[in-house]
Amino acid sequence: MIPDCIILTAACHIDNTAAFLEKLRDIGERNGTEIICFDADRMAGHGHVRAALM
Repeated sequence: MIPDCIILTAACHIDNTAAFLEKLRDIGERNGTEIICFDADRMAGHGHVRAALM
């Protein structure tokens, strides 16, 4: 069973991975949620993402 979640798709260029991830951690902590990022080049679509979350 997949946990309650929303899967969103976004595209961006990240120059500073550490700073980006720290910002996501801060946002998640402030909102009581977990933000999980996947590299689209390594995923086979939404079905693959859903399977990874199970």
